Amino acid sequence: MGIVCELYRASDKLIAEIASHPQGATNFVNENFANVEGDLPGDGTESSMDKGWDVAFFLLKEADPSPNKVLSGWRGKAFDESNYDTPYYLTSNQVKAMAPVLAALNHQDIKNAYNLEKMETEEVYRAGSYILNQWDYFIAHTNEIIDIFKKAAENNEGIIINYS
Repeated sequence: MGIVCELYRASDKLIAEIASHPQGATNFVNENFANVEGDLPGDGTESSMDKGWDVAFFLLKEADPSPNKVLSGWRGKAFDESNYDTPYYLTSNQVKAMAPVLAALNHQDIKNAYNLEKMETEEVYRAGSYILNQWDYFIAHTNEIIDIFKKAAENNEGIIINYS
């Protein structure tokens, strides 16, 4: 068993409503979005990634060519700073700033960002469990991340990030 990362496209209005009740954010997201044990809606509004999610985000962040390293903010803001298990969020403006940077990356840029020593130093989840020859696995995750950011930006949506 490991930690799964789920990304959900959501309107800024919904994100603001959840943020207005931070202590209830975890329950709200788990009851209305999270579905680790079963099927997700499959309508493109969600993405569920298994244990390789943090390595994929690391690779994207490291490959970020933007001058201000916009992808370093991918984790977003916690709904409830006092709760370790709280979901996080990015507003539509943050997503729109990240989406074109993600879209501009190619597979070689991402592959060149692979640095096991740095991942282990930064305590990237499960970094030591993977090796570079599992490239298709990493690319599947990075493509999934790029796709949901693209769709969210096109629809003027933010993203809720939940770990289960």
